[in-house]
Amino acid sequence: MRLITFCLLAMALAGCTAQSHKTKPIQAATPVQHATPAKKMLTNTTSPSIAIYNSVEALNGKAFLALGGVSGNDCQIQANDFPPNLVNVRQQMQKRAAALSGNALLMQSCEVLSGLPGCYREATCQGSAIRVAE
Repeated sequence: MRLITFCLLAMALAGCTAQSHKTKPIQAATPVQHATPAKKMLTNTTSPSIAIYNSVEALNGKAFLALGGVSGNDCQIQANDFPPNLVNVRQQMQKRAAALSGNALLMQSCEVLSGLPGCYREATCQGSAIRVAE
């Protein structure tokens, strides 16, 4: 059995070396002019226009319209993986609030759960996408 496997492997490798590859000739590189490096712009991966409120009282009596519920989660699959990150969860929620045309996010609850199927530990949050009157 090992002899057959060895023979098949040898034939497969020999077949790969017998193939011919057509390549284009390498052209001389044109001289590159080095310009001064541009200033590196910092970009924010979250939507900066989505404010986060932790309670209704934090709105200070501003009028708002609830657009719908949003949630986010981050899963730690194994014990030796990175732990779940609530910042990532909030960023997911901000993106979902922006998709609902909201300009703010009203957080309702966050919790870290253990022992769920498929996750060693999971951070999950729920909230509402809202549009705050300016």
